[in-house]
Amino acid sequence: MMKLVLFPFQLNRSYIDHLNIDFDEILVIEHLSFYKRYPYHKKRIALHHSAVLHFVDTYQKKYPIKHLLIEDLNDFYNIYNDPRIYMFLPNDQSDIDFIKPLTEVTYVDDPMFIVSREEWKSLLVKKPWKMDTVYRKLRHKHLILMDHDLPIGGKFSFDAENRKPYKKGLHFHEPLTFEIDALTQQSIDWTNALFKDHPGSLDSFIYPVSNTQANQALKHFINYRLSTFGDHQDVMIKNEPYMSHALISSSLNLGLLNPMDVIKEVEQAYHDGLCSIEPAEGFIRQVLGWREYIRGVYLMTPDYHKKNALNHHIPLPSFYWDANTDLSCLSHTISETLENGYNHHIQRLMVLSNYANLIGVKPKEVNNWFNSMYIDSFDWVVTPNVMGMGLYADGGLMSTKPYISGASYIKKMSNFCDGCKYDPTIKTGEKACPFNGLYWNFIDNHKETLKPNPRMSMMVNLLDKMDSETKQNHLHLAQLHIKSIK
Repeated sequence: MMKLVLFPFQLNRSYIDHLNIDFDEILVIEHLSFYKRYPYHKKRIALHHSAVLHFVDTYQKKYPIKHLLIEDLNDFYNIYNDPRIYMFLPNDQSDIDFIKPLTEVTYVDDPMFIVSREEWKSLLVKKPWKMDTVYRKLRHKHLILMDHDLPIGGKFSFDAENRKPYKKGLHFHEPLTFEIDALTQQSIDWTNALFKDHPGSLDSFIYPVSNTQANQALKHFINYRLSTFGDHQDVMIKNEPYMSHALISSSLNLGLLNPMDVIKEVEQAYHDGLCSIEPAEGFIRQVLGWREYIRGVYLMTPDYHKKNALNHHIPLPSFYWDANTDLSCLSHTISETLENGYNHHIQRLMVLSNYANLIGVKPKEVNNWFNSMYIDSFDWVVTPNVMGMGLYADGGLMSTKPYISGASYIKKMSNFCDGCKYDPTIKTGEKACPFNGLYWNFIDNHKETLKPNPRMSMMVNLLDKMDSETKQNHLHLAQLHIKSIK
């Protein structure tokens, strides 16, 4: 009797059809431990559980599929440890640990990623690893946005064209959202009953929960929002949490969308004249380049959670859980996180991670928070993004510099500073934005590490040339701010 066991994030019929086997039974497993690894946002739990319910409901007439909510792991290991049972290898280390007792099961690599596990051994060799190198190879291999051997548009990356700053009057077409159906309501009730003390709220719920909805969201994005995705994708605007972002990261990570299908549809949109090359390339780089690269880095770095290259040990501030801070950029961003279980990538990198890094928060605590709070979180996604790019805790394994900034970047790229207690243009005194002092304090604390870095050495030199009074003011304000944090 041939069986296929699917994790609750392998929610695509491609998993069923991939092996070309007529399975007698297909089980989509869930266990409460999957939802208790972190204090997950209620929206994340409800979304993931609803997606399982919809997947089973959609395919139960076509395949011998059923939902298995596991109550006892030992019973599961005893019953489902059989060479006639197939499982696709998960990515998160916790899920790898979950299947270790299943020594007889036939394991298969995940077909919903473009790069196989084995390929990463040859793609990630020379350190420091660079996403751009991998991305170019994948563009060539899969002939994405290529004219024979040359990239369409004359270069592989249009990132510089996709960093336009904030300006008043920016407006974006609304994303496609979805009403709560019976299965999602069932999932919401289940989540509220079992995880009532977790952060976030389920008073609203708008995200795709099925393959059909995810494809509708993708098509809506391509038709109405892709053309404006590129220019201002790094901008942050009050009360505009979604802007022109696609909101399909959770759908990709749950298996509701096939990444290569997404890439091909966006590429076709460019050829059909629905957008220029800049947003098409920028979006494809996120999926073909960054998403694949992040998974490769995670698979090749089993000790990532232990990394703390900058030796940071301050506890995560309590306001990351309630948004109770007078720093407008942080308060607004965290409030959105609590409400939506979502922020776009610049808020995650240049507000939340940046601040935590500047004050010296222990990397693992930041990583745990990111794993907890987002609808699209999986450890394989979160850990390289946060520990590597966000915090530089890996010492530069997968990014070339710490992504830190003072207040000027946030002022340039957002309207978060409007109405804030602090003024980003003031360098000293009670009105001075803490980000400025914290930035120079970080440079001062880590100048021996940063000086050999060609992308950071200039800032070390500027600090060395700074007049003594200005420097001491910055460092003093930074220390006062750090001491005030609870």
